Order: sequence, then C-alpha cells, then structure tokens
Amino acid sequence: MPEPFEPLLSTDKNVPEPPRTKQQKRAALLLSGGACVLLYVALSGPMAALHKTVKFKPLQSAIEIVFAPVVWIVTHRVEPLSSWLKAYVELFR
Repeated sequence: MPEPFEPLLSTDKNVPEPPRTKQQKRAALLLSGGACVLLYVALSGPMAALHKTVKFKPLQSAIEIVFAPVVWIVTHRVEPLSSWLKAYVELFR
C-alpha cells in the first residue's frame, strides 16, 4: 500500500521525459507569443501615462520607440484596433 503522501509521478531523476512533439512545441510558441502581444498592448496605457507625467527625456524617447507600433495604429486609424487602443490609453490619461 502506498504511503499517504507518496507522489503519483516518479521523482527518479534517471527516468528521461519523453521528447516534445512538434504540435506541443508549436502550441507553446503560439501561447507564449500571444501572451507577449497581450502584455505589450496592456502596457501601452500605463506607459502613455508615464510618458505624459515624467519629464525625463531619455525615458520618454525609449517609450516612444518601444510603443511606436501602437502609435502608428492609432494615428493611421487602423480599425477596429485604433478605436479600442485609443479608448484604452485614455483610461490612463
């Protein structure tokens, strides 16, 4: 009979894990890429507020460079992204 707190999976370090399939690798890549894009867009609002309030030119320049694609989407009115991004950034101003 197993002990009450015995792990269900083997903790033996000598047992190799099976290799990842191409489908698993592709799914991991898509999920991590999507998470990065989502984080980038989510940070655009707070960074716009930081750009407006902090008067430190090197920081402002860095924010302008990093978030240039977001500014381009809003200024060139790429719909529906433009209106959503504009409304989101306005929440922080």
